[in-house]
Amino acid sequence: MINKPIKVLFLSSCVRGGGAGWSLFYLLKYLDREIIDPIVMVPDRGIFDDGFKKLKIRVIEEKLLHDRQNLLRFNKNNRLTAWLSRVMNLTDFFMLVPKLVVFIKAENIDLVYCNNMLVKPIGALAAQFSSTSCVLHVRNLHERLPRIWFYGNIAKLSQVRLIIANSYASSKPYRAYASQKLQVIHNGVDLEEFNSLALPKGQFREKNRIPENKTIIGFTGNIIPRKGIETFIKAASRLLPEYSNIFFVVVGRVPVKNPINYRISMESLVHTFNITSGFLFTGFQTDVRKAMIVCDIIVLHSLHAPS
Repeated sequence: MINKPIKVLFLSSCVRGGGAGWSLFYLLKYLDREIIDPIVMVPDRGIFDDGFKKLKIRVIEEKLLHDRQNLLRFNKNNRLTAWLSRVMNLTDFFMLVPKLVVFIKAENIDLVYCNNMLVKPIGALAAQFSSTSCVLHVRNLHERLPRIWFYGNIAKLSQVRLIIANSYASSKPYRAYASQKLQVIHNGVDLEEFNSLALPKGQFREKNRIPENKTIIGFTGNIIPRKGIETFIKAASRLLPEYSNIFFVVVGRVPVKNPINYRISMESLVHTFNITSGFLFTGFQTDVRKAMIVCDIIVLHSLHAPS
């Protein structure tokens, strides 16, 4: 019988959307709070602000933690500012480790949970130095040897007790380093939130002036190169001239503070193919379900970008 809840520090840099951020949110939503007492540490509350408030979870906004390793720290984007930004971000990450150690001890944290790739080394090192147990949640594919070696050795740290991989593919690099700690657990889906009968079906079409007779083929996600949006547009350019009853939709945005606005080049490509009448960029949607419920086909055209 548990006398008091296990105090868990959830570290995450994913606050602009994305799979890792939502996966953590749903994990927090369904935690048994009599067993686990969560504290969440993030760069800022991002799009999960309202959700965190509804869950009544204690959230720490840590300015030394950034949502991207290549976060641009200057108004101008060039090779020098990009390099300096990386150095500054890396310095902040190193400075965060001892700060975390102090926090873990002061708060009597029982377990450090590292939600995504960027926070793994920070959280694991802080857990190691504070003699606190640590869990790594693996969501990325690593195929380049330097990264396999780096994250593999992070996984070997004695305080890393468990490595949760969201797929067999993402677990592969860790099998040679810490196979005894590895467990594959696929991401869950919150069926309560994706109940099609409870979602309004006409709002998205009406707002974006998409005729009722159009079959909607949609994509939802960040507008970045590895999502394969260029492939999506090229497919549309081949189908639209032949099938006038279809309509293509990209629901999403370029990540906040991203140094390159990839959407501009993608919109230019749509114009080049002369398919603007059947193709729409909606921008960021607070509730993506309203878009998904009217899509007849959802396309996952992401490109594999080894890290």
